Amino acid sequence: TLNFGAAWSETDRDAVSREFRLLSLGNLPFYERYQRPDYLLSDYNISQGYLTLRETTGGTGAAANDASLETRAAYVEVESQLTGTVRASLGVRYEDATQEVQPIDLFGEGQPLPTAAPLENDYFLPALTLTWNFADNQQLRFAASQTIARPQFRELAPQQYLDLDNDRLVIGNPFLVDSELLNLDARYEWY
Repeated sequence: TLNFGAAWSETDRDAVSREFRLLSLGNLPFYERYQRPDYLLSDYNISQGYLTLRETTGGTGAAANDASLETRAAYVEVESQLTGTVRASLGVRYEDATQEVQPIDLFGEGQPLPTAAPLENDYFLPALTLTWNFADNQQLRFAASQTIARPQFRELAPQQYLDLDNDRLVIGNPFLVDSELLNLDARYEWY
């Protein structure tokens, strides 16, 4: 069996992060500090100057960016029964991609933060699977393939974000590159 195909995708994303802090500049009366949140944030406390809303958004590209990823790919796969008990699948995927993140200076404060050149890569990603059915309900399978993993847009942007996997604040790195992986898999299956 012969399978082949092609794919194209384009992703554009704009991101803006604005941060504000509610500050008490030392003049919030003692009794006001223990109010319910809805009373504490009332018009009265704000109009009296007890509380001040201050923007703390980072400038020069630390709060906004334009990002894009364009991917063009083609693949071919051949699947064959080599013997009465051995089946093979061999394929290759060609992928060409351009990924870019450009910081935006929201406040016109000067030169945006540094960025790396766009990630422009092309890959040949082969894959092979061999399956040996040595009994009616049992088989051995071996697979090998090469894959890639691209950084996410937020990982390339020089901005702070919360990594939900480890609950930590992280700053993106515009100089990250694609990860190239070799995958090997061997398994025994009993049905």
